[in-house]
Amino acid sequence: NALQEEVLTFTTSADGSYTLFEDDGESYDFENGKVFRTTFARTGHSFTISGEGDASLVPAKRRYTLIFRGFENFTPTGSGIESVSYDAKTRSVTVTLSPVAADAAITLQLPGAQTHQNKDAKARAYEFLQMAGISIDWKRTWYEQLEGGMPVSRFLEQLHVDRIDTRLTEALTEILTD
Repeated sequence: NALQEEVLTFTTSADGSYTLFEDDGESYDFENGKVFRTTFARTGHSFTISGEGDASLVPAKRRYTLIFRGFENFTPTGSGIESVSYDAKTRSVTVTLSPVAADAAITLQLPGAQTHQNKDAKARAYEFLQMAGISIDWKRTWYEQLEGGMPVSRFLEQLHVDRIDTRLTEALTEILTD
């Protein structure tokens, strides 16, 4: 089990969590608990990564690169931070962590982390959707969600839940968080 690079992008400043479940990819042993779970959680200005389960299923060490896209510049703190950079064009804070064991617990503090708000973003999103080669039903649903006051962070999360094409989701993320 060699070092594995993990790059994760976050587009919301809201609290929440996500758990990655990994198994051997070949058998049904996961039904008997042979899995490894990595949980990524944001609560307030704290961000944690924790892993548990059968470590034989995953690389011994992982290096995480966390990209907080659409955020104002902030400086995270915590142990194991190798580098932090800010890209003003994409409003992205990129945090690279030192390699850690897959089952290590990592906690970062994100003081001042907040998403950038751009009043012209919805207008640009509408223009983009008018040109996009997608069904009118999806366009209508998305217009209604944005016009109805759905927070941008929730809207972007819903695109992932609905399994919308990655390229379309990335384009809308860039438009709405620029």
